Amino acid sequence: MSNPILEINDLKASFKTYEGTANVLDGIDLTIHEGEAMALVGETGCGKSLTTELILDLVPAARTSGEMKFKDEVVYSPSVDERSTLRGENISIIMQDPMSSLNPVFTIGEQMTDILLFGGGEKSPIDYLKHKLTRNGAERKKARERAREVLNEVQISSPERVLSSYPSELSGGMRQRILIGMALLADPDLLIADEPGTALDVTTEKKILEILKDIVDNRDTSVIYITHDLGVAHEVSDRVTVMYAGQVVERSPTDVIFDTPMHPYTRTLLESVPSLSTGIGEGSEGSIPSYVDVEAECRFADRCEFSEAACRGVHPGERTLDQGQSVACHLYKQDTGGRSADDTDEPYIGPPPWRTEQKRAD
Repeated sequence: MSNPILEINDLKASFKTYEGTANVLDGIDLTIHEGEAMALVGETGCGKSLTTELILDLVPAARTSGEMKFKDEVVYSPSVDERSTLRGENISIIMQDPMSSLNPVFTIGEQMTDILLFGGGEKSPIDYLKHKLTRNGAERKKARERAREVLNEVQISSPERVLSSYPSELSGGMRQRILIGMALLADPDLLIADEPGTALDVTTEKKILEILKDIVDNRDTSVIYITHDLGVAHEVSDRVTVMYAGQVVERSPTDVIFDTPMHPYTRTLLESVPSLSTGIGEGSEGSIPSYVDVEAECRFADRCEFSEAACRGVHPGERTLDQGQSVACHLYKQDTGGRSADDTDEPYIGPPPWRTEQKRAD
């Protein structure tokens, strides 16, 4: 296993609302290694995008706690907050809506050269004005050449025309490629892709994901893919982290989780994918619970057919399993030999509980 590039420990985030305090993120732990592609999976509203936006300090309204390390250096803790310095050269993000992410009144060339000459960190409008007045022509020419190189890398065949165009003059697929190119301008160590292609048609989305995967592989860049689509996760990631209602419920190598989902919610996600024969998925009744004044419990308990009393009163914590998986679920308090999880440090070895029940029924 390569060295960790980003480590997040016990990240919590809450917001003040008219109804009370919304405790959205509940103790998130994530580790991304050098050259790794991880998919952060979950339904809308589970906290995927919020988690990654907090990495770059893009949500000032959030009340946060926890610790973050980037390349073994603490960038966020109760006494340190250097997250904004990571933007650009260290970590870049590809937003999911290209039209709202690009400035409609500036050409693509102006926006890309501004990123190279002015981007990174946290700066004021006055700083930007000074930048526009003092940068010389040679610097801008060099930056434009770099922008042209990146557009070629994302397979835009006429980069000079695109650099002279406004966002409204380009197709959705072209705008998405430009966002990818912008994120790559400073050669970041970690790339965050927030559902790239989700606003595009299926064919264009597939092409965008292929381009992004090829670039990431060629550069050996670490990447976090945010998606609700398990098909996308299967195609682009080495490892999958599943979130539900602000909690991490399962982690697994990608090639394992699709064959052996261990958390009931992960199983539900897989069952909700429409089958090729019927075009219908099974899914699960209910929705993500309110984040306001939520109790310290498994937040999936009310939708889970295997829930028990402990699920509604105590958070299960995370249990290490075999095959590189881990799961936060009270079903794994005991292994197949009947030993308590507190009595052994050995990984849980055995099928998910629903497979055991199915075998007994047969």
